[in-house]
Amino acid sequence: MLTLKPADVFKGALRPLRVCRGVTDPPLTILGSSQGEVTMTVEARLARLEAAEQIRALKARYCELCDSGYDADQLAGLFVEDAVWDGGRQLGRHEGREAILRFFQGMPAMLSFAIHYVSNPFITVSDDAMSGKGRWYLLQTATTSPEGRAMWFAATYEDEYIRVGNSWFFKGVLLKRRFFAPYERGWARSENAA
Repeated sequence: MLTLKPADVFKGALRPLRVCRGVTDPPLTILGSSQGEVTMTVEARLARLEAAEQIRALKARYCELCDSGYDADQLAGLFVEDAVWDGGRQLGRHEGREAILRFFQGMPAMLSFAIHYVSNPFITVSDDAMSGKGRWYLLQTATTSPEGRAMWFAATYEDEYIRVGNSWFFKGVLLKRRFFAPYERGWARSENAA
Protein backbone atom coordinates (compact mmCIF):
# COMPACT_ATOMS: atom_id res chain seq x y z
CA MET A 1 0.00 0.00 0.00
CA LEU A 2 1.42 3.37 -1.01
CA THR A 3 0.67 6.44 1.09
CA LEU A 4 0.01 9.69 -0.76
CA LYS A 5 0.73 12.76 1.30
CA PRO A 6 1.82 16.32 0.56
CA ALA A 7 5.41 15.59 1.60
CA ASP A 8 5.84 13.07 -1.23
CA VAL A 9 8.03 14.37 -4.04
CA PHE A 10 7.02 13.56 -7.61
CA LYS A 11 9.91 13.40 -10.07
CA GLY A 12 9.01 15.48 -13.08
CA ALA A 13 5.65 16.50 -11.67
CA LEU A 14 6.19 20.12 -12.67
CA ARG A 15 6.67 19.41 -16.35
CA PRO A 16 3.62 20.13 -18.52
CA LEU A 17 1.53 17.10 -19.44
CA ARG A 18 1.13 16.38 -23.14
CA VAL A 19 -2.46 15.85 -24.08
CA CYS A 20 -2.55 14.22 -27.51
CA ARG A 21 -4.49 11.31 -28.86
CA GLY A 22 -2.44 8.17 -28.40
CA VAL A 23 0.39 9.91 -26.54
CA THR A 24 0.86 9.62 -22.80
CA ASP A 25 3.55 10.88 -20.48
CA PRO A 26 5.99 8.35 -19.08
CA PRO A 27 5.23 7.05 -15.58
CA LEU A 28 6.11 9.37 -12.70
CA THR A 29 8.28 8.18 -9.84
CA ILE A 30 7.25 8.84 -6.25
CA LEU A 31 10.00 9.30 -3.69
CA GLY A 32 9.58 9.16 0.07
CA SER A 33 6.88 6.49 0.10
CA SER A 34 6.86 3.56 2.49
CA GLN A 35 7.93 1.32 -0.39
CA GLY A 36 10.95 3.38 -1.38
CA GLU A 37 10.93 4.55 -4.97
CA VAL A 38 7.77 3.52 -6.80
CA THR A 39 6.80 4.22 -10.40
CA MET A 40 3.20 5.19 -11.02
CA THR A 41 1.36 6.26 -14.14
CA VAL A 42 -0.63 9.46 -14.18
CA GLU A 43 -3.78 7.35 -14.53
CA ALA A 44 -2.92 5.32 -11.42
CA ARG A 45 -2.16 8.49 -9.47
CA LEU A 46 -5.45 10.01 -10.59
CA ALA A 47 -7.42 6.89 -9.63
CA ARG A 48 -5.93 6.95 -6.14
CA LEU A 49 -6.47 10.68 -5.69
CA GLU A 50 -10.09 10.27 -6.79
CA ALA A 51 -10.47 7.39 -4.34
CA ALA A 52 -9.13 9.55 -1.50
CA GLU A 53 -11.65 12.29 -2.38
CA GLN A 54 -14.49 9.77 -2.47
CA ILE A 55 -13.41 8.49 0.95
CA ARG A 56 -13.49 12.07 2.28
CA ALA A 57 -17.01 12.42 0.90
CA LEU A 58 -18.04 9.14 2.58
CA LYS A 59 -16.74 10.40 5.93
CA ALA A 60 -18.49 13.75 5.45
CA ARG A 61 -21.79 11.96 4.71
CA TYR A 62 -21.34 9.82 7.85
CA CYS A 63 -20.86 12.95 9.99
CA GLU A 64 -23.79 14.71 8.32
CA LEU A 65 -26.12 11.81 9.08
CA CYS A 66 -24.92 11.59 12.69
CA ASP A 67 -25.46 15.32 13.12
CA SER A 68 -28.95 15.21 11.61
CA GLY A 69 -30.45 12.91 14.23
CA TYR A 70 -28.62 9.63 13.51
CA ASP A 71 -30.70 8.32 10.60
CA ALA A 72 -29.90 4.67 11.32
CA ASP A 73 -31.06 3.26 7.96
CA GLN A 74 -28.92 5.67 5.95
CA LEU A 75 -25.95 5.31 8.30
CA ALA A 76 -26.07 1.51 8.09
CA GLY A 77 -26.17 1.85 4.30
CA LEU A 78 -22.67 3.36 4.41
CA PHE A 79 -21.26 0.05 5.71
CA VAL A 80 -20.64 -3.28 3.95
CA GLU A 81 -22.57 -6.27 5.24
CA ASP A 82 -19.72 -7.64 7.39
CA ALA A 83 -18.45 -4.27 8.66
CA VAL A 84 -17.50 -3.55 12.27
CA TRP A 85 -18.17 -0.33 14.23
CA ASP A 86 -16.13 -0.39 17.45
CA GLY A 87 -16.59 2.34 20.03
CA GLY A 88 -14.62 0.62 22.77
CA ARG A 89 -15.80 0.03 26.31
CA GLN A 90 -18.16 3.01 26.32
CA LEU A 91 -20.02 2.49 23.03
CA GLY A 92 -19.43 -1.21 22.32
CA ARG A 93 -18.41 -3.29 19.34
CA HIS A 94 -21.06 -3.87 16.67
CA GLU A 95 -20.34 -6.54 14.05
CA GLY A 96 -22.34 -6.64 10.83
CA ARG A 97 -24.61 -4.10 9.18
CA GLU A 98 -27.68 -5.19 11.22
CA ALA A 99 -25.85 -4.68 14.53
CA ILE A 100 -24.59 -1.30 13.32
CA LEU A 101 -28.17 -0.38 12.36
CA ARG A 102 -29.42 -1.27 15.86
CA PHE A 103 -26.61 0.73 17.46
CA PHE A 104 -27.47 3.87 15.49
CA GLN A 105 -31.19 3.37 16.18
CA GLY A 106 -30.35 3.78 19.87
CA MET A 107 -28.13 6.85 19.52
CA PRO A 108 -30.91 9.49 19.72
CA ALA A 109 -31.77 8.12 23.19
CA MET A 110 -28.14 8.78 24.24
CA LEU A 111 -27.47 12.07 22.43
CA SER A 112 -30.19 14.51 21.41
CA PHE A 113 -27.67 16.75 19.62
CA ALA A 114 -24.24 16.23 18.11
CA ILE A 115 -21.89 18.02 15.77
CA HIS A 116 -18.94 15.99 14.50
CA TYR A 117 -15.93 18.14 13.66
CA VAL A 118 -13.48 15.79 11.91
CA SER A 119 -10.07 17.00 10.86
CA ASN A 120 -6.50 16.04 10.04
CA PRO A 121 -7.40 13.17 7.69
CA PHE A 122 -4.57 10.80 6.88
CA ILE A 123 -5.81 8.56 4.08
CA THR A 124 -3.98 5.71 2.41
CA VAL A 125 -5.31 3.99 -0.70
CA SER A 126 -4.27 0.54 -1.88
CA ASP A 127 -2.27 0.18 -5.09
CA ASP A 128 -5.36 -1.05 -6.96
CA ALA A 129 -7.54 1.77 -5.50
CA MET A 130 -10.04 -0.80 -4.16
CA SER A 131 -9.46 -0.34 -0.43
CA GLY A 132 -8.07 2.20 1.96
CA LYS A 133 -7.52 3.30 5.52
CA GLY A 134 -8.08 6.62 7.21
CA ARG A 135 -7.30 8.28 10.51
CA TRP A 136 -9.23 11.37 11.62
CA TYR A 137 -9.40 13.52 14.72
CA LEU A 138 -12.86 14.12 16.15
CA LEU A 139 -13.93 17.03 18.31
CA GLN A 140 -17.63 16.80 19.06
CA THR A 141 -20.08 18.98 20.88
CA ALA A 142 -23.08 17.03 22.12
CA THR A 143 -26.13 17.13 24.34
CA THR A 144 -26.95 14.03 26.38
CA SER A 145 -30.44 12.62 26.38
CA PRO A 146 -32.64 12.76 28.41
CA GLU A 147 -30.60 14.94 30.83
CA GLY A 148 -29.93 17.71 28.31
CA ARG A 149 -26.35 18.15 29.50
CA ALA A 150 -23.83 19.84 27.17
CA MET A 151 -20.69 17.74 26.63
CA TRP A 152 -17.30 17.88 24.92
CA PHE A 153 -16.04 14.72 23.23
CA ALA A 154 -12.68 14.09 21.56
CA ALA A 155 -11.52 10.92 19.87
CA THR A 156 -9.58 9.46 16.98
CA TYR A 157 -11.29 7.53 14.19
CA GLU A 158 -9.37 4.69 12.55
CA ASP A 159 -11.38 3.62 9.52
CA GLU A 160 -11.09 0.92 6.88
CA TYR A 161 -12.77 1.45 3.51
CA ILE A 162 -13.63 -0.79 0.61
CA ARG A 163 -14.82 -0.02 -2.90
CA VAL A 164 -17.73 -2.06 -4.21
CA GLY A 165 -18.41 -1.27 -7.86
CA ASN A 166 -18.07 2.49 -8.11
CA SER A 167 -19.01 3.23 -4.49
CA TRP A 168 -16.99 3.41 -1.27
CA PHE A 169 -18.17 1.91 2.02
CA PHE A 170 -16.90 1.53 5.56
CA LYS A 171 -15.38 -1.87 6.29
CA GLY A 172 -14.46 -0.90 9.83
CA VAL A 173 -14.68 2.07 12.17
CA LEU A 174 -12.67 2.17 15.39
CA LEU A 175 -13.38 5.11 17.68
CA LYS A 176 -10.66 5.72 20.29
CA ARG A 177 -11.94 8.07 22.97
CA ARG A 178 -9.63 10.78 24.32
CA PHE A 179 -12.14 12.49 26.63
CA PHE A 180 -15.85 12.97 27.28
CA ALA A 181 -16.37 15.90 29.61
CA PRO A 182 -19.18 18.20 30.73
CA TYR A 183 -19.12 21.57 28.98
CA GLU A 184 -19.08 23.57 32.21
CA ARG A 185 -16.17 21.59 33.69
CA GLY A 186 -14.17 21.30 30.48
CA TRP A 187 -11.75 18.63 29.40
CA ALA A 188 -8.79 19.62 31.60
CA ARG A 189 -10.29 17.70 34.52
CA SER A 190 -11.62 14.76 32.54
CA GLU A 191 -10.22 11.30 33.22
CA ASN A 192 -8.68 10.74 29.77
CA ALA A 193 -7.26 14.20 28.94
CA ALA A 194 -3.49 14.38 29.02
